[in-house]
Amino acid sequence: MIKKLEKNDWQKFKQIRLEALKKSPDSFLSSFEKESKIADEFWLEQLDQDIIFGYFTDNEIVGCCGLLLEKKAKIAHTATLVSMYVKDKTRGSGIGLELVNAVKIVLKITMSKIYILVVMQKILVRLNFIESVPLKFMAQSQITVRLAINFMMI
Repeated sequence: MIKKLEKNDWQKFKQIRLEALKKSPDSFLSSFEKESKIADEFWLEQLDQDIIFGYFTDNEIVGCCGLLLEKKAKIAHTATLVSMYVKDKTRGSGIGLELVNAVKIVLKITMSKIYILVVMQKILVRLNFIESVPLKFMAQSQITVRLAINFMMI
């Protein structure tokens, strides 16, 4: 089941975010070492300011995906797809696709552009965000490819 995470979900979000940073450090711009030291208030604020979805199986969060909403007036119509992660035991089951589809629904209602930090190329192609990935993402180089996708392409 997918749900938008609320303030009372902050501990579950913190748990899966820290797991994601620990198990897939090259997939994120932050680090486990940095975020594990952040005060609990930060996690509450993040769920209040941004749109974060969680995928739950038997009341356990097994995946997450979020939208970082831009605050500046000139780009307030844009958002960045962030924090995409699915636990190892549930990968390949379509949870990642469902999470990104939940984001697409929000985008169709509220946004005109999304910026995607490309880590999971196959999912983006399968969801028709893009036809193919022109640049190969290389986690070892810690280069994040950023693609601007017009809302009309969704």
